[in-house]
Order: sequence, then C-alpha cells, then structure tokens
Amino acid sequence: MSKKTLILGGIFIALLISAFAYDPILKWKDSLGKPVNFLAKANNFSEINKMEVKTDGVTVVLEKDDKGWRVAATKGFYVSEELVAAISTDLEEAAKGDLELVSTSKDRKTEFDTGENGTEVKLSKDGAVLADFVVGKPGSNFTSSYISKIDADETFLAASNLNAAFAHGEWYDKTIFSVDADKVAKIRFQYPTREFTIERKAPSDESAESLPGEWAGTLPYKFDVNQEKAKTVLDMMAKLSAAEIPTQKFEGTGLDKHSIIVQITGDGTDGTLMIGDAVENAEGDKNYYAKKGDSDNIYLISSDAKESLDKTINDLK
Repeated sequence: MSKKTLILGGIFIALLISAFAYDPILKWKDSLGKPVNFLAKANNFSEINKMEVKTDGVTVVLEKDDKGWRVAATKGFYVSEELVAAISTDLEEAAKGDLELVSTSKDRKTEFDTGENGTEVKLSKDGAVLADFVVGKPGSNFTSSYISKIDADETFLAASNLNAAFAHGEWYDKTIFSVDADKVAKIRFQYPTREFTIERKAPSDESAESLPGEWAGTLPYKFDVNQEKAKTVLDMMAKLSAAEIPTQKFEGTGLDKHSIIVQITGDGTDGTLMIGDAVENAEGDKNYYAKKGDSDNIYLISSDAKESLDKTINDLK
C-alpha cells in the first residue's frame, strides 16, 4: 500500500470521526430554544391506567381494567374501542413530537381555549400523574391542537388532534349489540300476550353451505316468513346502538314489566334485549328504556328501533 493511499485513508477516517462527533452537536444546537414537551412521560399509552377529563365543570374518570376503559362509578359502561384507539394514537404523537410556543400571554388563553374554557386532562399510572394539561381548540389544519400546562401562561401547538380525542362530553359506548348477523340462527319474540320464534335452516344445497338459510316460523306453530322483513329485524338487533344513555336508575323504566323481549341466538351468539316504557327527549321525540338480559346497563333506544322489534306473526309474513 502506497504512502499516498495511507494518507488518503487517514483523512477519510478523520472526516468520518468528525461527522459522527458533529452530529450530536447539530442535534443539540437544533434543540436549543425548543419548549420542553410536558407530555413526554405519557408517551406510552399502554402504561396509563387512569384518565380524568374535565369539560364544562364536569369531570369524567376513566379506569383501565381487563375489559378495557371503564367509565368510573358505573357497573359496566366502557369507552368504545375506536375512541380508545384514537386517544392512544393522538396522545403518543403529541408526547413524542415537538411543541411550538404560540403565546406567553395569560390573557390569550381564552382565545386558544387553553384556560378555564378548555378541557383539563390528567393521565396517571398507578396513582402517579404522568401529565396534567389543558386541551384547547384544534389547529387551523385540524391535525394539531393548542395545549397548555395547568395554571401556566404559555400556550403551545401540539402536532396531534388532542381536541378530537379529549374535548367532548360523550364517553359512554352506546353499542348494545354488535354481532355477525350471518351467525344468528334463531330469533325469539316475547310479549305479554304472545310469543313466537323464527329460525333459519342451513341451505340444502351443499355448494351453498357457507350461506345463511331462509327464515321460517317454528313456534308456536310453523308459518311462512317474509325474508326481507326478517332481515330488517335481524339487522336492527345485530347492530343495535342506544340513542342516549339515561340516568342509571331502574325505577320508572318499566323494564320490570317485560313488555318486549327479543332474543337472538346462533353460532357464538346469545343476546337478549328487554324494552320498557317510553320517555320524551329534549326535542319531544320518544325514546324507550332498554337493557340487555345479562347486564344492568340501562339504555334509551329510538322509537324506530322499538317499532322494528315490536312484531306479531302477521307482521313477519
């Protein structure tokens, strides 16, 4: 190896070492002046097991258990999986990203909704607070949000839609049933003066084994069933959601009368719905109290849902 080659090699190695040494310096210089991200400790959502969210003076406490995120002080109301996934994504993006300082004025916090008019959020792990902050308005691109530390003058812009994740008053999962309609093989209808059942049998054609069969009445006697009418009932039950979540007080709901009971059963599916008395909402529309057979949760379903399930044998022919 020639002396010239050795010299060039040495220069290359020296430049390489200098580059590696200079890179941390560049990163350090780049970080100068950037606000400290006070959400950083909450960068792993899976470690958080308690969330307290205060909106318009009302605090909702959410606690993580083996079933999901439960609304505290309720027996069995949970936050929907979709909303939990959105919170997880938006929070981790904000915690791992940079904050942009947009104001140091306490008076401007009202402008950004990061003062008393904002949504206060407290995130904890086993009793230790990881982050305590206020979520304000969404940014102009709706993929960012204004945030502030509690009792601080500064307002920052976080590169995540924390407003959509936290700044709302609806935390209860309104889903009553969510099952695969194709796996339901029987629907039982029970009312004070009548009771009947419809079932569908597997297709006799072996090439169509994977397809649902046709509906037919089986109890208290055999009767023909209009397939579209049966499908309307099934679709309502299989994807039934509440119109509202009422005060969880059994008295006055009429659910003890068992006026309407509809049960769907099949492959891995067994769900019973009980419907009680009507109640008018703020707009003057009627909703009906309802509950599942295996839960104490009380829901309000729409009058359309109630009418879809209040049937006679003749209604299904």
